[in-house]
Amino acid sequence: MRPLALSIAAALVAAAGPAAAGAPSITLNGDNLAITTGPTDLIGTTESYDDVVKLKNALEASPFFPTVQIMNTKTDVSNKIFFTLTINTSKTPRGTP
Repeated sequence: MRPLALSIAAALVAAAGPAAAGAPSITLNGDNLAITTGPTDLIGTTESYDDVVKLKNALEASPFFPTVQIMNTKTDVSNKIFFTLTINTSKTPRGTP
């Protein structure tokens, strides 16, 4: 796995929280992860808007993701939350040279 993919995977684990310790966890289904030279879009579904915010915050905690934006959220008839996050990446922590 490339460092960017590993950082995103680590943020997903952090967003889920320590379920083994009895803390609530989140369920995320990643439908599309487009890693390009520009911003990276993460498109998926989850069970609540709060889960989208948790994922955004976990990604922003990484020094390699200076900004993460929630670009789109929609709720379907089964109450699934469809979301799009746009992740700006940096090759160095917080974009430092």
